[in-house]
Amino acid sequence: MTKGENTRKYIIKKSAELFNQRGYAGSSLSDITEVTGIKRGGIYRHFACKDEIALEAYDYAVGIVNEKFTEAVDNQQSAIDKILAIFRVYEQVTEHPHLSEDVLY
Repeated sequence: MTKGENTRKYIIKKSAELFNQRGYAGSSLSDITEVTGIKRGGIYRHFACKDEIALEAYDYAVGIVNEKFTEAVDNQQSAIDKILAIFRVYEQVTEHPHLSEDVLY
């Protein structure tokens, strides 16, 4: 993976965490530059606008949550255990709103 690809993924990850905490409307491009430590020009090198970042961040966030739901369900045998596992994952998401692979269970 190139440095540019790593930077783009980092911006997406940090923006997903920001949008998860403050929402899209509550997050500005200045907020994104603050949480990433990347200047505005560096952000625009990878994304045309905040909307493009938001779409990528949404896909990233959905991917993490879907992965956690799949892992939880795959480890269960009965239908009721699978449903309860989904609730446990959802409970973790609501109790730990910071979007991160290592926070969600």
